[in-house]
Amino acid sequence: MNDADNVSPITTRAGRQIYLPRRVLLATFSGNPTTAIKTVRFRVPVPDSRLHWKFTVLGVGLDQYAGVPGRAILAGRNLTIWVCTLEDNNATGIKPEPVTNIVGTQLVPTKFPSNQLGNYDTSLGGFSLENDGSACDGLQGEITIPIQGGGPIGALYLQARYQPNVGSILPLPQWEEIVADCKVRLDGKAADA
Repeated sequence: MNDADNVSPITTRAGRQIYLPRRVLLATFSGNPTTAIKTVRFRVPVPDSRLHWKFTVLGVGLDQYAGVPGRAILAGRNLTIWVCTLEDNNATGIKPEPVTNIVGTQLVPTKFPSNQLGNYDTSLGGFSLENDGSACDGLQGEITIPIQGGGPIGALYLQARYQPNVGSILPLPQWEEIVADCKVRLDGKAADA
């Protein structure tokens, strides 16, 4: 994947506004056994309650595994995810602060890929969450990668999509101001697993 693949402009077409920020590398899987548990944390900002947002964490094959479905890259990795909302605490100045669990908890995260019942599902190649508007200031996700016994060479990427809620078109200056704050990011560095 080259850098040109990672950039998506503000798109306005046929009466639709969509913004796809640059995707973020969360982890790489070397294919070799590992000896340590790794944790990566990411943030998805929600700068305006008029936004419909979606984020997805996907397995991607690398090197000789390029083109292999994400489900094959993630199979047997026993990953877990915790997602919570974030709020800016105006009283203490802590920005942002976790406030509400959405998927799992920090102590008991959810296995992924998993089905709606939370059962591990090898037919899925990632994790996705979306919402029509939100009053939170953002989302935080934490992925735990247990000790790995090897497996296909690949990576874990975070991607997102933002657009106005159904039936809405925002004035272009407002839209440009809002999407300027829609940069998904990794806290720290990508994990080598």
